[in-house]
Amino acid sequence: MSGGNCPNITGLTLDRESLEGLKRIKRDEHRFKLIAIIFPAGTMYTIFAKRTVRSATINISKNDWTTFTEGMATLSKAHRHFIEKESLAQILRHSDTKQKKFWEAIFNGCVSR
Repeated sequence: MSGGNCPNITGLTLDRESLEGLKRIKRDEHRFKLIAIIFPAGTMYTIFAKRTVRSATINISKNDWTTFTEGMATLSKAHRHFIEKESLAQILRHSDTKQKKFWEAIFNGCVSR
């Protein structure tokens, strides 16, 4: 685990709800990775597709790189927000202390890589 203060939870067994929550987080992570590929690819296509060197140069200079950078940075924040929302729902859903501790760790930034 990395990030935050990650606890060691001995004997943790995740129930169906927790496993479904992890699936949702993993699915969301996959979506954000795809967006992170498609977004810049679309921008590059817009700049270079069927263009001469001169027109591509003009498109590069006219592209709003500040907005592009902000948009890319927003992806990470949106993904983190989704993880926080899912983990908070799981914290509130569970009475089992080990599962609750697990989801609190996820909420606080512990992730397995």
